[in-house]
Amino acid sequence: MNSIIRYVLTALLLCPAAAFARHSAYEPVLFTDAVPVAEAEAVPPAEAEEDLAAEDAEAPEEEAAEVPEEESAEASEEETEEEGEEPAATEEAEEDDVPAETVEEEEEEEILEDAGEDEIQPPVQDTRTTAERTGAVFYEPALDGDHPESGSDGRRVRFELGVRCLGVWLTDDHQGEPFHNSFIGSIYKLKAKQNWAPVNPYLQVKADVGGGAWLGVGATYSRLKTETLDDGGGDGDIVTDAALAYVLLERPFVDGRIRPFVQVGGGIAFNDFDAIGSWGAGGMRSFELDDAPAFLVAGGCAFALAYGFSVDAYVRYLRCEMDGTYVYRGDARPDTDFTFPISHVAAGVGVSYVF
Repeated sequence: MNSIIRYVLTALLLCPAAAFARHSAYEPVLFTDAVPVAEAEAVPPAEAEEDLAAEDAEAPEEEAAEVPEEESAEASEEETEEEGEEPAATEEAEEDDVPAETVEEEEEEEILEDAGEDEIQPPVQDTRTTAERTGAVFYEPALDGDHPESGSDGRRVRFELGVRCLGVWLTDDHQGEPFHNSFIGSIYKLKAKQNWAPVNPYLQVKADVGGGAWLGVGATYSRLKTETLDDGGGDGDIVTDAALAYVLLERPFVDGRIRPFVQVGGGIAFNDFDAIGSWGAGGMRSFELDDAPAFLVAGGCAFALAYGFSVDAYVRYLRCEMDGTYVYRGDARPDTDFTFPISHVAAGVGVSYVF
């Protein structure tokens, strides 16, 4: 009995151990057609990723192959329409963002292309006179030979007629003492009488000589009265009427509206003596004055106004000395010669008209 029990217990213990030994003799597998676990663990990760990517790429191809042809055509048409709509919307958005200046430039380019012009032409020079451009009548004609307006009527010769008001200051107005190294007798002082009336007319003709310069000739008349003085008064006035001619050079600037000039010339001074009533003694004595040559140097600047009129500032130096004789007819005293210098500086303003 005891031996039977030991036999049964031994069998019970040996059966599970045999089953475990038999089972461990075989390598475990996941599926009947799968790769063994040992081999799966040996595959490198990079190759596994490549296999998965290849499988993913093959899957859409197989699905696309299964899509019917009609559905594929409809899908392609829808994609084409969507693609066509997107650029148009993009173009509209771009057009909305284009600056106004760019649009204007494009329009100008289109106009030039339509007209067959590849380049923008330079602006045309405005040949109108200043009066035409501004609507006002300024100094016309302009005298600047370098300026386009100069000689716009084709003329290169101009005439100028004017008049001046001049003040005069003698350069030699005192000599010695009465009856001692004086001008004559008791007369030892001279004084120019001022006359600011416009009694100094002139006429000029000038021509454009190129380089913007104008060369011309002129003539003027000038009257001067000079008092003869001593300590008790005077004997009378020396009256000088000078006829002068000169050559002038003028260089206009600013369209001829500013015209500096110089003059050099000479002429003749016609002299007379206007004695006071008491000194002449009823014609018994007098001063006999000779006519004398005169030389001048002058300069100034003219400023154009309108309608051909101008004003100028003027200064002149005139050198003139006259000889004279004192004549007394009441007795046998001889005549006495003397010299009156009337050299002077004159300055003033004038107005003229150029035509």
